Amino acid sequence: MFEGLEGAEPAVVSHAGRTPSRPAEFVIDHESGFDALAALRIHARAENVAAAHKVLTLAAFARRAFEDDLDRFGEDIALERGGRGAESEAALALGLSFSLAGKYVAVGNNLDHHLPLTRAAFLDGRLDYPRVRTISEFTDQVSDATLEALEPLAVDAALQRPPRALAAEIMRQLIRINPDEAARLRKRRERNSRFISVSADRHGMATLFGTLTAAEGQAVAGLIEEMGGTVCAADPRTPDNLRTDAGGTSLHEVLGGSWR
Repeated sequence: MFEGLEGAEPAVVSHAGRTPSRPAEFVIDHESGFDALAALRIHARAENVAAAHKVLTLAAFARRAFEDDLDRFGEDIALERGGRGAESEAALALGLSFSLAGKYVAVGNNLDHHLPLTRAAFLDGRLDYPRVRTISEFTDQVSDATLEALEPLAVDAALQRPPRALAAEIMRQLIRINPDEAARLRKRRERNSRFISVSADRHGMATLFGTLTAAEGQAVAGLIEEMGGTVCAADPRTPDNLRTDAGGTSLHEVLGGSWR
């Protein structure tokens, strides 16, 4: 889509006779599709570079804080604190949640210590943060020998795929390279990643979110669809309402009680 746009500079609209409301170099002639696409590519790449510096700086800041805690308080307290003070300060400075700052630190540490090719692609703007985070997450705890073979394939896939498809491709390549390790990591992920949470939403609503194994997800989806399909054709509820009521009824049958 963007072939031939590498290095292209967007046209600048002339503002002779008036003072522009923003720097002239950011006023794009959108009558030209070529210039608009070139500008989008330039800005997206700059955004990726800035994100890379943010993630890597935050990770370095957290490591430095851990080293300071180690010198001042000793190993036990430093391990207990785990750099969380630095994450809190960074979260406040950047307007992030504490959990998101922690994820940035984890990704940055993986880039600095285990993923040199991904780090380079992130720093030069070829990869955005969601793809980098996906590579970091789905190669975490992979052995060094396997990662050496897997990372080039992951980076190449990231240049061509969105995060969800990228995750599937990384797992496919991991199974091909080292099926035994892939099976161990899958079991570990199943053990550590399954959860369900309920959070308050606006207007008296709530959001139910969960991560299950593929088999569990298929079983839940099948049960909801089966229960939702038992109503008569004249039922005024929407398909989404029916699925919600079916899911709620299933939970209440397990726990005892009634839905609504």
